[in-house]
Formats: sequence, structure tokens, C-alpha cells
Amino acid sequence: MSDSVWWKRIARWDCWVVGLVCLSVALRWWLVFAGGQYWFPDERRFWWSGIVLYRLGQGQWKQALEPILDWNQHPGFTCLGCVPIAIHWAWAGLTGMSIGQIPFESTVRFSAAILSLASVVVILLIGVIVRRAGGNRTEALIAMALMAGSNSMFYYSRHTLPYDTSLALALGSFAVGMQKGGWKRLLFSGWLAGAAFFMYYRYWAVVSVVSATTILWNASSVKEIRYRTFWFALGPLTWLVIFTIGCAFVFGRSFVNGMVSFAATVSPEMHSEGWWATWAYLWDAEHGLLILWLAALAWILWSTVRRRPMPAYGSVWVAMLGALYGLLVLGSLGPSSLAVYGRAARQLVPFLCLIGAFAGARVWDGARTTWGRRTLQTGGLLLILQAAWNFRGPLQQWFPRDVRRLVAAEYGVFSEATTVDCPRLEDELAPSQAPTQPARYVLLNAQYLEKIHGAKTPPQGRIVLRFAHPMQFAPYQYDEFTARERALIRRTDISMRLVDTAGQPELANPQTIP
Repeated sequence: MSDSVWWKRIARWDCWVVGLVCLSVALRWWLVFAGGQYWFPDERRFWWSGIVLYRLGQGQWKQALEPILDWNQHPGFTCLGCVPIAIHWAWAGLTGMSIGQIPFESTVRFSAAILSLASVVVILLIGVIVRRAGGNRTEALIAMALMAGSNSMFYYSRHTLPYDTSLALALGSFAVGMQKGGWKRLLFSGWLAGAAFFMYYRYWAVVSVVSATTILWNASSVKEIRYRTFWFALGPLTWLVIFTIGCAFVFGRSFVNGMVSFAATVSPEMHSEGWWATWAYLWDAEHGLLILWLAALAWILWSTVRRRPMPAYGSVWVAMLGALYGLLVLGSLGPSSLAVYGRAARQLVPFLCLIGAFAGARVWDGARTTWGRRTLQTGGLLLILQAAWNFRGPLQQWFPRDVRRLVAAEYGVFSEATTVDCPRLEDELAPSQAPTQPARYVLLNAQYLEKIHGAKTPPQGRIVLRFAHPMQFAPYQYDEFTARERALIRRTDISMRLVDTAGQPELANPQTIP
């Protein structure tokens, strides 16, 4: 191959990568600025970063460390959250605004836009991992495209949650540790793995699998494995020592005991679903993409059984996937603190993409006829359409806070009710519009739904407005509900709708939900 042809292929590949990254960023910012921040109760922890900065600004350094060391719930994310908040506050300060004048929602939305880039970093890292494992540019691009088309790696981008950042750090640790180098590279790889764990404790499984694979990657002897283990382990131990000494010195309490106490706060009803909820979640989130991943997995296993010649790293991806799934299942059968939610199941996605790219690149290379290539190209187009359909749901979502504002602006005073029996979770950013006397208009289900016990009879009247409830987006249901609750809400109309009780009743679902 001539040098000019070689450079043209590199330039073409780089253009595809740049285009994929730009599209991914644009879609995520579209999602962020469509709203939805502070939907999950766990997102309220993000504002702990604002508390840290505010207290530091008041000179209260001990109180500023309290959310990080004493409250001790994913302290790495509390530290990271200080960065976008500080940037936004500094920018607002240049415009003459004081901290008290900065709209809370604008700070959270700006921060969500910055944090959403973590999932884009994951897309890039997948390509880096493929190349460092020995894959070609085509395989790397396929892996990145599969990751970019994954809905489970997309819809969380609008929320201020630590999942994508933790996953990016874990994959970054693997990418760094795969390369040859001395103790400094191993120490940095371990440091990134420790950062991933303290960013989000419940991604312990992917951190464990990545750490073990990094230590064993191309190791030639037991002595080398011991050497790698020592230097790699110093990285996460550095984080633990800093947090432990800081908590003991400042607050006189045990940081490790705080970690264990927080880990025990998960619903005990979820822990027995791990072996099947993982795949149920991935099906509801990905649909056709999951079929491709499983077909690719079957192809690699079949090729291994038939002893077909292929690079060894394909078997490594399968082993990492199996180990990760095994840890999730074993954890779900044990303490309730290791329950498998949707956010835990998505740890499998990077390795499924690696498997899909490994098999896809080899099937493409093996397609010698024009008909075979056209068939594969048609399959690729169908996957693009599937991804677009999957993304359509999150991009069209409405959230209760926005619905309340719309109803208040268009219809004035209204009362609120639900069509399911569940506790009320107050929205701190949207004061209740419920009057002391019954109102003509009743807004149904405009709240976060959790701990559902059963269905309730809705008030009669004419439905004036209707919006799909966020929890009707199936992947969200795996982060809150048990199997019984999921079945209940899927047979109950939980859409957000405004009922005019003075109007004539109509059918339960007369219009298409926007």
C-alpha cells in the first residue's frame, strides 16, 4: 500500500471519529437542555458540591469537608461536582451576579452539560482499548459506533449522576494499564481505578474486573504479576488513606464504617433479581442492539469451540463480560446492598460493544461477495434506525416540574392526585399548587413515583392535557421498582394528565401521548 493511500485511510477514519463524537455531544446537550435534572432523588446529592463551595467561600473549611468525608456517599463525585459549579459561579460573577442571585436550575443544567461529556469519553476510550488490544481501525470504529448507539449510555446524560464518570475512569484505568511501562504507569492505572470506585461505590464490579485484567494483561510470569499487583494496588490505597485519615482527623470518625453503613441502604426486595433483571433491563433499553451483542457473543463462543484461528483478546472480552455478570449475580444472591439495578446492569455495555465489534469486524472481512457486504450494510442501517428509535423516547420526555409550570401558566390553580398508591416526594424547586379547597382542575401523577402499593381510581372528568410520565420509559423502572411494581405500573395508566372535573368524562386514553 502506498503512503498516500495509507494517509487517506487514516484521514477518513479520523473524520468518522470526529463526526461520531460531535454527534454524540450534540445529542447529549440536546437531552440536557430539554430538562429533567433533579428527577431522581439521588441527584440531590449533587448539590452537596455547591454546599462545599459555599462553605469554603465563608471560610468554614471544616464544615466544607463534611459532605465529602462525613456524609460519605460517593465522595469522589462530590469533589468532581465542585468543578462545573465553580466554573458556572465564576462566569456568573463576571456578569455581576452574586451567588445568591444565580438561578439554581441554571447551575445544575450547566453542570449536567459538562458531566454529560463523561459518556462521550467512554465512547473514545472504547476505541483506544480496541487499538491497544491489537484491533484495526475498522474494529475500533465499530466499537465506538456501538457504544454511541447504546441507549443505556445515552439517557442518563441529562442527569447529574456519577455513573458515566465512574465508568470512564474504570475504562481509562484499563486503557492506561494495557500499555507496556514501568511502575509509574501501573500506579496511575491503579489510581484511576480507585477514583472510579470512590466516584460511585456500586461500580465495584467493573472496577474489580478491570483491575484484575490490567494486572494479568500479557503477564509472562508469577513474579511479574506480583510486581504489577503491588504498584497497581498503591493507586486505590492512596485514595482510601487520604479519605480515612481526613475523616478521622477532622471529624474523629471512621470513613470505612461510613462506607459500609451507606452500602446497607438499598432495598432488600431487589437483591434476588440479578440473574435475569440484567437482561430484562438491557432488552428494554436496547432492543435490537442486544440481539446483535448476543449474536456476536455466540459467534465468538462457537468459533472458539470450532478452534477457528482468531486473536486472543476476543476471548478476553468474553471472559471480562462473564466475570462481571457473575459478580453481579453473586452479589444479588447475597446481601441486599449488592442489588442489581438498571444502573448496575449497564456496566456490561462496554464489554458487549467490544464483543460486538470483534465479531462484526471479522464477519465483515469474511464477507467476500457483494451480496454479503450489502446484507451487512443493511443490518448496520437497521441498527442505526434502532438507535434513533431508542433515543426518541428520552428526547421527547416531559418531567413533572415542567408540566406543573405549564398547567399553572395556562389554567391557574389546580390540585394534585395520583392513580397509584405511593408516598409523596416533595419537589423543593416547584412549590405545590394544591389549594386549600378542591379545585376544578386536578393534575394527576406529576411527581416522582416510588414504593407503589396498588392502583387508585382517578377523578372523573375531561382530560385537557396528557404527557407520558417519565416512569413509563421502561429503563427508568429498573432503578426504582421491584418486578411486582413494574408489572403494576405497566398495566396502570400513570401518565401525567390534567383533568377538568367540571367537564364530561371520556375514555382513559383518548389521545396520543406527546
